[in-house]
Amino acid sequence: MKQALSSGAAMPRMVQRSLLAFAALIVFPNAIDCWFAAAQADQASQLPLAPGAKFSATVDGKPFAANWAGTVQTTIAGKDALNVTGHVGEGVDSKFINCSIVAPKVGSFPFGGSGFAKTSCSYHAGSDIFNGTFALKSGVIEITQLDAAGNTVSGTFSGSGHNMAGDKTMSVTDGHFEKIPLGQQSRLP
Repeated sequence: MKQALSSGAAMPRMVQRSLLAFAALIVFPNAIDCWFAAAQADQASQLPLAPGAKFSATVDGKPFAANWAGTVQTTIAGKDALNVTGHVGEGVDSKFINCSIVAPKVGSFPFGGSGFAKTSCSYHAGSDIFNGTFALKSGVIEITQLDAAGNTVSGTFSGSGHNMAGDKTMSVTDGHFEKIPLGQQSRLP
C-alpha cells in the first residue's frame, strides 16, 4: 500500500476534478455546481474497464449500483488516506458515495477520528449541496482486501447520517466495493 500511495503516476483529469471539488466544497459550497457542470464534459464510457470490479449499496432501501468507480490516494494531516468512490450517472443528475479511510490497511474503521484526518463516508445526489449531500456520522468501513500485486481494494461499508441542511436522515446498508483499481477511475462491468 505504501508503494501505491507514493507512486508518481499522473492523476487522471476526473480525479483532479474530484479533488478540486472536494476542496471547493469545504471552502466555497456553491462551487460544487461548477464541478458538476465540468464533469458533464467527461464521459464515463471513455474510462478503462475494470473487469470484476463492483461498487454497490442500498440507500434508504433503494439499490445503488455504480457504473464507474475509482480511488484517490493522498495524505491528510500527515497520514496516508484512501478515498473509494462509486458513481451512478454523469453531470448534474449524478449520484455518488465516497468512503475515506485514514491509514488504510485490511481491517475495520469506524467513522470518526480526531481533527481533519477522519474515516468517513458520504452520499451525494445532484447539485443541491444542502439537501442532497449526506454525511454518515455513525457506521463503519471495512477493508477486506488490499491487493498490492493486483493494485486493487475491496471492502464493505454501512452507516447513517443526515443532510447538510440537517432536516433529512439517510441510511446506507449492504455497501460493497470489490477490486476497485488503486489510483484511477474505471468503468464497471
